[in-house]
Amino acid sequence: MLPGAELPLYIFEDRYKDLVRRSLKKKSEFGIIYTDGTSMRGVGCGARVVNMLRKYPDSRMEIIVRGTDRFIVQRTVTHPSGYLEARIAPLLDREETVDDATRSEVIDMYNKIVREVFGGTLHEVAPDTPDQYVSFRIAQKVGLSLHDRQKLLESSSEHERLLFLQRRLEELLPRLGEAATIQRLVKNDGYIPT
Repeated sequence: MLPGAELPLYIFEDRYKDLVRRSLKKKSEFGIIYTDGTSMRGVGCGARVVNMLRKYPDSRMEIIVRGTDRFIVQRTVTHPSGYLEARIAPLLDREETVDDATRSEVIDMYNKIVREVFGGTLHEVAPDTPDQYVSFRIAQKVGLSLHDRQKLLESSSEHERLLFLQRRLEELLPRLGEAATIQRLVKNDGYIPT
């Protein structure tokens, strides 16, 4: 989960049904923390329910949550319902100057992907966006692995996140051109129209 990202969740376990019910009743957030099945990371992201898609008679739910602020887990305890509760501290970015050229280049590369892959169904990022965490917005839609998303989530530097995305986008963009060529070949029985 990244700040600003929206994520659909299917809630079927009793412990999480209780967690979401409590969150909705109190109009509060809950946290999402990455776990690989053997260990839990120490940094997570708050989540707020923004849409209840469907509620079943047995209390299962299909919901949409939006990421809020990042946090550092200081201590966990198990709630009587079975989910973990944590004492947390905010994870804030350090004070720094973000290189405008890097920021602009990352936004330009991202917008090219939006045009080529999403064909107008996803909004481009305005070059002069005031969003101070534009890296998180871009990271949502460029096919990063869970490990890479977690790496960005844990970074306390917008500049470092942008440099990371710049490298990833530089690797990705040439492959988009190859995919578009293959798509044209398939549509035209093996011939590329000139």
